[in-house]
Formats: sequence, structure tokens, C-alpha cells
Amino acid sequence: MNQLELIFERLTPFLSRKPPQKTKYYTPLFIPRSTFIPQARQKFDFTFEIKKQKTVSYQQDQIQIHFYGPVHHRKKLQSGMRKFFIDQSRRFLFPKVQHYAQATGLQYRAVRFKNQKSLWGSCSDLKNINFNIRLLFLPDELIDYVIIHELCHLIHMNHSKAFWQLVETHCQNYKHLEAQLHQANRYVPKWLFAL
Repeated sequence: MNQLELIFERLTPFLSRKPPQKTKYYTPLFIPRSTFIPQARQKFDFTFEIKKQKTVSYQQDQIQIHFYGPVHHRKKLQSGMRKFFIDQSRRFLFPKVQHYAQATGLQYRAVRFKNQKSLWGSCSDLKNINFNIRLLFLPDELIDYVIIHELCHLIHMNHSKAFWQLVETHCQNYKHLEAQLHQANRYVPKWLFAL
């Protein structure tokens, strides 16, 4: 074997390797590069990477949130971002639900966080409670009120006089908070309504 063949034999494994894929970042038009979540008491920075996979996933490194997958497909990106906000709701809102359930003695069967279009919360006759992920952006007193309100629906599945008396037992200024809740969308970033 001559010297040229020897060199070629040694280089063959390196020459046959595919060049590394270049990272493809994407900037969605309807989502900002960062957002402040009051319940987390911090700002989160978003990056978006196009990768070949069926759904959008995310990785979180403290305040850095890296979304990857088909982020250039709006519906798939919206779904991935909803997952992020649902996870943040579980992290920051669920402990409040547990606290008020224990403090009031009103026990639920299951709690879910969703991207509800118009409701802040809802309660089923099976004792399942749903909360809106947008609660993450509301002041603490309004979140606390929504939680107490939905817990009281575990006893009264209506807005009867008995229901409001139970609410008042656990939240004496409920009338003021109920009025504020009708204007609470002002706390939620506008782009979040596109999710």
C-alpha cells in the first residue's frame, strides 16, 4: 500500500461523515421574545428552533425557554406554548388551590389548567375544577378569589344566595373582587389570546 492509499484509508471515516446540521432559528410574528409572568415573579426569554418532529416541545433552563419542533407552523407552536403555560400554572397556581382547599375544607377530585376562551374557572358536578392559564397574569387577590369561587361551586353548582353566602364566608370582599374580575383581561398580554 503506497503512502497516498494509507492517507486515504485514514481519512475515509472523516470524509464520509455528514456535515453537522445548521440550527434553524425562527422568529414568530405573534409572540414576543420574552414575557413577564407575575405569578413566577420573573421574565422568561423565548427562543424558537425549527426541528423535524411532529409536535413542538420545550426545554426550560431557569428563565430561558427553548421551543423546538415545527415552530414555523402556527397551530403547532400555539399548542407547544399552551403546554408551557399549563406547566407554569401547575407550578405556580396549583399550590394556591391546595392551600385554599385545605383552608376552606372544600375538597375537589381533580384540578386541570386550560386555555379557556372566556372563563377564569369552572367546576363540574364530578368535583373537577378547571382554571384558566391566564390567571398567571392576574394579581394575587383576584387569583385567590377565583379559586375560592370555584371551590364553593363544589357545594353549590349555581349562583344562588346560598352559594354567595358560602363565598362570603371565605372571602368577605368578594363583591369588589367580582367586579374587578370583569375587567381582568387588561392584565393579560394581548398576544396570549392568540393561543
